[in-house]
Amino acid sequence: GATVTAQQVSASLAGFEKALASVVTVGSAPAAGDFNLIIQGVEGLNVSDLQWGTANAKTVTLSFWAKQPVSGLYGGSLKNSANSRSYVFTYTIATANTWQYFTVTIPGDTSGTWLKDTGVGIYLNFDQGSGSSSETAAGAWAAGSYTRTSGCLKPITAAGTTVLTGVQLEVGSIATPFEYRPYGLKLALCQRYYELQPATVLLGFPCPNSGGYAHVFYTAWKATKRAAPTVSWTIGSQSNVQSASTLSQTVDGFSLQVVGTTSTNTTFTISSVIANSRI
Repeated sequence: GATVTAQQVSASLAGFEKALASVVTVGSAPAAGDFNLIIQGVEGLNVSDLQWGTANAKTVTLSFWAKQPVSGLYGGSLKNSANSRSYVFTYTIATANTWQYFTVTIPGDTSGTWLKDTGVGIYLNFDQGSGSSSETAAGAWAAGSYTRTSGCLKPITAAGTTVLTGVQLEVGSIATPFEYRPYGLKLALCQRYYELQPATVLLGFPCPNSGGYAHVFYTAWKATKRAAPTVSWTIGSQSNVQSASTLSQTVDGFSLQVVGTTSTNTTFTISSVIANSRI
């Protein structure tokens, strides 16, 4: 099969410092049912105002910068969380490995079910070479899961690099300049979905001679999570510990229980805690 890695690279483009690169080092042709995509899931609460799935569905405009290793036609799509509604769009790269700006205006979908809660409201897909089952006509809403049209190129089939930056999806039929947000605001928005707490936490407490003494440690997240996250933690060092386990995790924080042995003092160091609540 193909070998692909995602990397953050220098954009070398006015107005943008960084870009997302999808690097194919070993290419292979997709089977009919394969999906090869760059995907961004958008939380339903952030697109509820679009009113998709109703007669009041609003038009949106997608804008982005792209570089592709080969000039020609490429595809992408917007889909709902059930993968039952799709709008395929295309864009044409005029010169290989050269930044090019694109805008695509898409009418709101008046059909289908579009989540307006903490689930996926919209999937934005940039096709990298999905199979023939993912192909349909571009420029119209369709029932089913589609990401490309039959005339689109497939970067996944050969070594090369797809690069994207400045991707923006907004209400209306006109692409406005890219919205630059303050760093603190962007960080808080990201922490709603993923948070790393690297600071070491040291627990030290006495244990009675009977052993089995438990200590509960609680940490609050820096931002309320989209949903109860998956929590993972890394032990830095420990002594006189019988067991350590997660008691609970919520959108606000998590509890860790440490049980000591019969020793007089237990220490426990956590080198990092990760909370993953990504779409």
